[in-house]
Amino acid sequence: MATVQNILDATMVRYMDPDKTTWADAELLSICQKGMDYIQQVLINRGDPYATKTATLSITDGTEAYAFSAMTPAISDFVSMYQGSKLDTTGVWISDSFLTPCRYDERVAYANSSEGEPTKYYLTSTSIGFLPVPDTTYTVTFMYYYKQAALALGTTMPFGGIFDLAIGTFIDAMAAARNEQDISNITQLYNELEAQAIGVMSRRTPIRPVMRNRRR
Repeated sequence: MATVQNILDATMVRYMDPDKTTWADAELLSICQKGMDYIQQVLINRGDPYATKTATLSITDGTEAYAFSAMTPAISDFVSMYQGSKLDTTGVWISDSFLTPCRYDERVAYANSSEGEPTKYYLTSTSIGFLPVPDTTYTVTFMYYYKQAALALGTTMPFGGIFDLAIGTFIDAMAAARNEQDISNITQLYNELEAQAIGVMSRRTPIRPVMRNRRR
């Protein structure tokens, strides 16, 4: 699969500027990062499982909440929990039982309750908690949306390279806008990137796409 450097070198802007006097790799890398970050957000907004990771967590008797940073391996890229593909499913489960999401303050109702197998979970900015408090050890599996990692020139392109063409086109278009000192169509460039990404994903993951325009 292609690296970020391969994508940058294959763009039209690099063809026109082979000596990198107008466009240094660092500038094009920044555009590539913005494009990949935007595609990641599009997939999250779309509820697409392609932008998720799966993790497991062993929860223990008497312990309600677990910090993402203390998990093995530690989770530092958590954005939000996958919501499930149906009304009666979620992105968190124990064995074959899905846990229902709830708000943090619902834990008050369980303050004097007996421990048991959790049926609900809540999130804070740094942790996940379970209600009722576990009465023994359980293995929890969860799917979550993650933050796109910082790219480097030698990084293999994310998502198995399926968005490489869209990203290359986006880099050329953003570079042209900068050269012309015209930012009036930036929103349109992001919308076109979104349309291309959804076009790819609508064939890989057949769910109804949702278009969201960037704020002007």
